[in-house]
Amino acid sequence: MFRSPLMATNSSLLHAIERHDSIETNRILEHFPSEVSQKDDDGRVALHYATEALSLDTIKKIIDNDPSLIDASDNTDRVTPLCTAIQAGRAEVVTLLLDKGASITHVDSDGHSVVHWAVVSAELEVLNVLIERGASLDVKDKNRATALHYATATDGVLRDVETSILLILIRGAPVNARDLDERTPLMWAASNGNIDALISLKQAGGDITAVDRDRMTILHMAAGYGSAELVDKVLELVPTSMVNQLERSGCTPLFYSVAHGYYEPARLLLAKDADPNHQDRNLRTCAHLAAAKGQLRILKLLKQFGASFEMQNYRGALPLHEATQTGSKDVVEWLLGLHPSTVNAACHSGLTPLHIAAAKGHINIVILLCGQSAHINPLMMYIDELVTPLDLAKMQNHDMVVDYLTMRQEAQTADQLPEEMKKETKEKIEVSMKDELSRIFYHFNLLKNQ
Repeated sequence: MFRSPLMATNSSLLHAIERHDSIETNRILEHFPSEVSQKDDDGRVALHYATEALSLDTIKKIIDNDPSLIDASDNTDRVTPLCTAIQAGRAEVVTLLLDKGASITHVDSDGHSVVHWAVVSAELEVLNVLIERGASLDVKDKNRATALHYATATDGVLRDVETSILLILIRGAPVNARDLDERTPLMWAASNGNIDALISLKQAGGDITAVDRDRMTILHMAAGYGSAELVDKVLELVPTSMVNQLERSGCTPLFYSVAHGYYEPARLLLAKDADPNHQDRNLRTCAHLAAAKGQLRILKLLKQFGASFEMQNYRGALPLHEATQTGSKDVVEWLLGLHPSTVNAACHSGLTPLHIAAAKGHINIVILLCGQSAHINPLMMYIDELVTPLDLAKMQNHDMVVDYLTMRQEAQTADQLPEEMKKETKEKIEVSMKDELSRIFYHFNLLKNQ
C-alpha cells in the first residue's frame, strides 16, 4: 500500500489518490493530466495506487492520459500496476489492465509472475481471470519455485480458497517441478504441514519417493515439521523402506523428530520399525540428539524401542556426555541409573563427563558424578596439553566447582600428577584418536554405499 505522503510531495495527484479523494483526483486529471507520469520515491506512478482502490472510470482516465504507463515498474521490486491490482484482489481492474495491453508475462525482480502474485495473495477470482487470459502456470522465480509450490504454503487463508487455488493449478501446472533445492510442490506441502495439498498432489501424480538435493524425502520433512497427523498420513503414502531412508548426512526421518523433541511423530516412526540405533555420518544416534537437548521423555521412548545408550559418536562421546554438556541433571541421573559404569566413560581425547561438567560450571552435575564414584583426576588432551577436571574449572573461573573439587574431593591439577601416569595416558589417547579416524572413514564409506 502507500508509504508516506512525503514520498510524493511533488504530485498533487498522488496525494489525492492516497486520500481516496475521487473528486480531487478527477479534477487534477482533467486540468493537469501530465501528473499521471510523476513518480514517487519508489518509482511508482498514479496508476499503481489507483488500481488498489479507485473506480474503473478513474483508472481508465489515468491510462488514457498516458497509455505508456500501463506496464510501469517501480524501482525496488519491478512491480507493475497489474501486480498491485492482483494483490488487491480487484479482478475487474485486472481485466481492464489486460484489455488495455498490460503484460501478462511480466515478472518482478524476484522472478515472480502474475500467477505467483495471485497465489500468494490468495485471490481465487483473479487467478481464474489470469488463467482464462492465458497466463503461464510453469514460470519459476529466482528460487526456481512455481506458483504451485507457493500454493502449498499459504498461511492464514480460508481452507476452501486454498484448496480451490491448489486444484486449479494442479490441472495445468507441472506437479513435479523442482525448485533450487530440488524440492517439488509435494515436498513443500510436507514441509509446511499441508496434508490436503499433500494428498491432492499425490493423486495428481506427485512423486512421493522423490528426494531433494540433500537427499531428504517427504518423510524427513514431515518428521521435522512436528505434526503427528502429518507423519501418520505420510507413512500411509510412502513405501515402508522410506522409514529408514538416509539423507545426505546419514540421518533417518526419526532423527528429525527426535532433534526437535516431537514425541508423537517419533513414536509413530518407531512403531513402523524406525531404527533407534542408526548412526549418522558423525556416528550420532537419536539418543545422542535427545540427550543433547535434555529430552528425557524422548529418551525413555527410545528405550522402549530398544535404543542403546552406550554407542559412541565420532568423538567417542556417549549420550551421557551430551546430557552433561547441556547441563540436564535429570537426564544425566537417568542415564547413570541405566549404566552406572559409564560415569567414567572417556571420549577418544580422554574427555569424561566430569571434565565436561567442570568446564561448563555445572556444579550440581559435578556433585552428582562424584557421588556416583567418578574418577576425580582423569586426564584428557586439551589443545595438546593434558588436563584434569580441576584444571578446566580453573581455566573457566568456575570458583564453586574449584572449591568443591579441591576441598571435598581433594582433586589435583595435571601438574600434580606423576609424570609416568601422564606419559601412559597420552600414549593411550593418541592410539585412541588414530583408531577414531579409521572408524569414521569406514562408517563414511558404509553410508556412502547405502
